[in-house]
Amino acid sequence: MLGLLEYAMKHYGNNLKVQEQWYERLHDWEKALELYVSKQEKNPDNLELTLGQMRCLEALGDWQSLEEVARTKWPIVTDKDKNRMAHMGAAASWGQNKWDTMEKYVQFIPRDSLDGTFYRSLICIHKGFYPQADQVRSQSQ
Repeated sequence: MLGLLEYAMKHYGNNLKVQEQWYERLHDWEKALELYVSKQEKNPDNLELTLGQMRCLEALGDWQSLEEVARTKWPIVTDKDKNRMAHMGAAASWGQNKWDTMEKYVQFIPRDSLDGTFYRSLICIHKGFYPQADQVRSQSQ
């Protein structure tokens, strides 16, 4: 697939508008991230660009950068948008051992989702609340 994209860019370069999602689908996370960051510099309030950047950082396991993006954007987005960002913010916080921050994000992950169950159980285990962790797990089944 990457070869097809390179061929198209070579032969139709000026007429082809490369989309960062193409690189995501090809799992070329660095290139996709580069494009998202570049576009976001020109349009800092575009949530789709922020989410794309976050997906790339999550795929790359760059927890520090991902946590920074989530922390920066979190206060200025709507609750609906927080629902879209929450699982990536929780993953970044977990990767950085920022448990209090992780709890803030987890509040916006649906309880009946796999991510919601996982992160809520993880927080309970971290706090030593083992019966509650099991209860969270069993409520989701």
